[in-house]
Amino acid sequence: MTSRSEIGAWITENEHLLSGLAAIASAPSEPRVAVLAFENLSSDPEMRNDVRFPRLCARLGLVELWTATGRWPDCADEVPYAFRGECERVRGVPKEAFGSSTRRGASA
Repeated sequence: MTSRSEIGAWITENEHLLSGLAAIASAPSEPRVAVLAFENLSSDPEMRNDVRFPRLCARLGLVELWTATGRWPDCADEVPYAFRGECERVRGVPKEAFGSSTRRGASA
């Protein structure tokens, strides 16, 4: 089993990948990418049990979708924290624009 600190380290070390996923997911030509990314990320219980998971979902545009439709993923009732409440708290986290030059490491 992976510890919370190991998951946190993975998230920190792979921030560029997560930013890339968020950028791709926000591209208008790829509306299903965010859902596919969520399915892959949420398949790991340790990942979705981390209270920072809703923030990633917000960056992918999924929190906006869930709050607008009222349809929540199964993990909303399976995690050890108030998933819907945490999603509401991070609802305003901006989605990254595809190809944004504001991402870390991007040149102007």
